[in-house]
Amino acid sequence: MTAAEKTTYVMGFIDGWNEGASERCLAEANRPGPPWPHEDTMTPEGACMADGKHFTRGVIMTDDVSAYTSVIDAFYSHSECRMMPYPVLLEHLDDAEYKPGEEFYQFVRSGPPWGAFSIEGVDKCYGAAQSSSSQSR
Repeated sequence: MTAAEKTTYVMGFIDGWNEGASERCLAEANRPGPPWPHEDTMTPEGACMADGKHFTRGVIMTDDVSAYTSVIDAFYSHSECRMMPYPVLLEHLDDAEYKPGEEFYQFVRSGPPWGAFSIEGVDKCYGAAQSSSSQSR
């Protein structure tokens, strides 16, 4: 992908993520059950949004998404990891899980609890550090 394509993709991903979260929170705003964290100081949908994933690294009111694209570029510089889907990587670059380039690569190789992948060859990257340490025992 070109730099412009990456920028467009990441901006669309974040915009879509936020729109989906907003729609979900609006639908769940009047749900029965315990209140959302922060609901005492916000509307129910605002409290729901505050409790969700956030992607705020340089994208608010700008087109600069290099905080995300540079991490994924560094990640993909490792040929064994190029089969990891771009949207899966982006999803895990939210504010709570964000790690810079090489640190993100090491994290993915450690096998974070992201669920199963059925992509052929993904085991060479995702959880590969765990696999190699258990084989060396």
